[in-house]
Amino acid sequence: MKKPALPENEAERLENLDQLKLLYSPAEERFDRITRIARRIFDTPIALISLVGKDKQWLKSNQGLSDTETPREISFCGHAILRHEPMIIQNAEKDPDFADNPLVTSGPRMRFYAGCPIKYEGTPLGTLCIIDMVPREFKPSDVDALKSLAAWAENELKINRMGVAQMELLSKLNQSERRAMIDPVTGVWNRTAMEDTLETEFARAKRQKTPMALLHVDVADFEGILDRHGEVAGDAVLREMAQRIRSCVRPHDAVGRVDEHEFAIFLGGCNAVDTKFIAKRIYARVSSEEFDVGKKSIPVRLNVGAASSKTVTELMLGKLKELATTAMYEARKSIEAGVVLKSGL
Repeated sequence: MKKPALPENEAERLENLDQLKLLYSPAEERFDRITRIARRIFDTPIALISLVGKDKQWLKSNQGLSDTETPREISFCGHAILRHEPMIIQNAEKDPDFADNPLVTSGPRMRFYAGCPIKYEGTPLGTLCIIDMVPREFKPSDVDALKSLAAWAENELKINRMGVAQMELLSKLNQSERRAMIDPVTGVWNRTAMEDTLETEFARAKRQKTPMALLHVDVADFEGILDRHGEVAGDAVLREMAQRIRSCVRPHDAVGRVDEHEFAIFLGGCNAVDTKFIAKRIYARVSSEEFDVGKKSIPVRLNVGAASSKTVTELMLGKLKELATTAMYEARKSIEAGVVLKSGL
């Protein structure tokens, strides 16, 4: 197996990557939007935005794979960042450089790969890539489309859309600490990270006398999904759930998986009316379309509890959490409600 060489500007490349604080950061809708469109345009089962670190490849956006990272030494993207033009492998099984790669001989059994470097300040940080398990041809017009989507991803690298508290959390942690703050199944914040973010946002809301809201969401009958479809399908449901939630909230809102099948969403500066609107949008997005898991279509229902504060000087974060959880349990008991809001703190 041919291992990827290091770029001549590797030190500068890694410095730029660390400066952006995107390696081992939570998944974001702005990048997921690009990979969803890529998968739809090219009709591939997998589309990724990868960031190539020192030893690992972090999947900043992931459509179609269960992993959040892979070793750099076996990554196709590690080779693609060495090129100025997209790297196209039409049949990896017959390519002398990749035929014995573990990603080809086992795992997803990749055959087709097309990856375009994504650059920041002139250094390649990763790729936008599409993958298939069957050989494919790739026309010049396809290459142009892939390059256009990669250019879109490059523009997103230049813009920070996360909330202040989330960026503060990323900035104060090193890469291994950041990695420990990400839920490995869904790619969103884990419980510890959400607690840190909420504390910081609470302090800011209290100082600035602005409203804040918290949604507590759980997947109805998740145990039944596991019993009927298995753990792999359950993880796939959670990944899709996280993506659908992110597609309904604002870029700076924080989303985290805080229990096996429960998510928390922090909405800064959000009043009761806007909070209920976002909560209903999440509920509708999940309920309107079944989840495709392999060859199965699984109907999924949510219970959404919401709690919002008024603009007050003394805001009790513990009370906000309690109300959001209580509202979620009320939604769980209700046959019709789906969304329950508690407001007026």
